[in-house]
Amino acid sequence: MRIQEMRSGLEHLKKRTEPESEENFFDFRLSLEPDLSWPDPTVEAKSELDEPCWSLVSFEQIEAGGLTYRQAAELMWLLDSHGITGLCVITDEAAARMKR
Repeated sequence: MRIQEMRSGLEHLKKRTEPESEENFFDFRLSLEPDLSWPDPTVEAKSELDEPCWSLVSFEQIEAGGLTYRQAAELMWLLDSHGITGLCVITDEAAARMKR
């Protein structure tokens, strides 16, 4: 391929970063309810990171709460890929103070 035949990378970037329609996005967010069946509450947590005491917040709102740290990190990656900005994992206790 010659340089003259190459296309700008910006054309490809626009295709990848175009947001999904709002309708699909909000349906998607409703499907993100945390699976409270895992971890099993009868099993003692090995670490505070395994306890469901973490929340995911953005600039606008509390996105989810009652998550393990791993669940919060996975959700953060997912929401970040959909253009939600300002994501941060904090404790549920800290998230409760944000509501005030």
